Amino acid sequence: MQINNLEDVNLALKKVAELSVQIEKINGEVTLACNEIKEARAGEIKVLS
Repeated sequence: MQINNLEDVNLALKKVAELSVQIEKINGEVTLACNEIKEARAGEIKVLS
């Protein structure tokens, strides 16, 4: 992407923001999946004391 004027800057920043939102959505989905795995395996985990 070539930036020649302020409109190009605006479009580039908008794209970066959209990608950031998508990345955070994926992070949330991964966190939920990890929590589901952790809960499913909770009975197998022994706490060291």
